[in-house]
Amino acid sequence: MFQISYGATHPALNDRVQYPHYFSTGPNDHIQHIAIAELVERLGWTWVIILAASGDYGERESKNLRNEITKHGACIDFIGALTEDKDKDIKTLVRIQKSSAEVVILCGELFRTISLSYQ
Repeated sequence: MFQISYGATHPALNDRVQYPHYFSTGPNDHIQHIAIAELVERLGWTWVIILAASGDYGERESKNLRNEITKHGACIDFIGALTEDKDKDIKTLVRIQKSSAEVVILCGELFRTISLSYQ
């Protein structure tokens, strides 16, 4: 039986040996990182903040995104994480407000990131 997903984007799912019946309607994370980096370059943003959900997935995705963005000539002001610790999150948000970065990119599990920031 075939499985078609519109939301799962991890590059490992492209492995046809391990997942012969899995197909995705969207681009994998690596392709999305390249597109975001190209957009940052095209819009002339030179300083970027990456904000991710805490955890392995958010950390890995933010590092991969950082690598693509720096390849395209922009600089990363900092990589922050939203956690379940409101005091840490407030410090991260204050740091964002004080930054001179031109854009904040949400990376990783977006719905979790947003829900954590509003709890």
